[in-house]
Amino acid sequence: MPPGDHHDRRQRPELGRIDDRSEYLRRIPRHSTGCVRERHQHKGIHTGGFRCLTAIDHHCRERRARMGAPPDGSSRDLPTDRSDADHERHPRNTVFRQAVTRTGRNLGRRYGGPMGLIDLQGAINVRDLGGFRTADGRRTARGRLLRGDGLHKLTDGDVATLAELGLRTAIDFRSAEEIEHAGPDRLPDGATAIALPIAGGNLGQTLKAIRGETTADEDLGGGRAAELMREINRQFVNDPEYRAAFGRALRLISESSGGASLFHCSAGKDRTGWMTAIVLTALGVPRDEVTADYLATNDYVWPTYEAWLTRSTESGVIADPQPIRELLRQHPSYIDAAFEEASKRYGSFDRFLSEGLEFDDTDRRRLRYVLLE
Repeated sequence: MPPGDHHDRRQRPELGRIDDRSEYLRRIPRHSTGCVRERHQHKGIHTGGFRCLTAIDHHCRERRARMGAPPDGSSRDLPTDRSDADHERHPRNTVFRQAVTRTGRNLGRRYGGPMGLIDLQGAINVRDLGGFRTADGRRTARGRLLRGDGLHKLTDGDVATLAELGLRTAIDFRSAEEIEHAGPDRLPDGATAIALPIAGGNLGQTLKAIRGETTADEDLGGGRAAELMREINRQFVNDPEYRAAFGRALRLISESSGGASLFHCSAGKDRTGWMTAIVLTALGVPRDEVTADYLATNDYVWPTYEAWLTRSTESGVIADPQPIRELLRQHPSYIDAAFEEASKRYGSFDRFLSEGLEFDDTDRRRLRYVLLE
């Protein structure tokens, strides 16, 4: 059964929490996504399988999320910063802290994974985008924006977890075909589902290759699969319909008035990866940390794909696994292709935001107000 049609519940080890993304970067080797196959004994707890190097240190300090009030829609009233008193006045602080405590009886396992991983049974790549340092020294707030893979396999317990984390809006980038094939999102009561499909063109070809509906080793061999992925990322920038969807998602996030927002696609890697890059770059997060978050998808999604690919190759269903590997495993050149296309077409990322996504300076200030501590 190809990936995307199911979520194998892999045994993930208990993960320590790294609050500072720069700490994550310092602890991983260059050109590595930070995972090694090893067995590790820590404090008498034995874990196996893939283990992130950043998880070894279970003594990283915990930082409590501090949340502020949402903007009221008036750009002239948007503050440039928040005081501690402002944070303490707003109930979202208390609600989120209580939710994390309740859902995380073992906080390090439920909500404390490297790169913000939230431990769910029916989704393997849902992450909180809090904890990034921006160039001006601020930090993205926890509990306000999540990125994810498909939510159609969530268990009742998973849905309860998202409810306790305050999920209010779920933006779904999947196409109608994907939703029909896999099923709709499972969301908490009161959460609003918003469909912003990004599909067609080469994305359709990729889905067919993953599902075995085309001969990937004939059509995508010789490096063509990797180039296809780079071209898909260029399309995210130069296709007007795609830009409209990404721009709409960005405005919805900046206009959120309470609780958490989440955006996702099927695997939480390509469309979700570029959307994450847009948000973090707009907030002023350095490029190397944006890339680290993009590659962290390999830590969570790739093991499931790898197991399927190994079985398919051994059974003879796939003759050459390399093209499929290039489709399913993130590479820095894929996200670089999108950034390069933005610079090529618009001159800078700032102009891509303002002209390509129609997201102006007022929108950007509101986004910073909503997502930064």
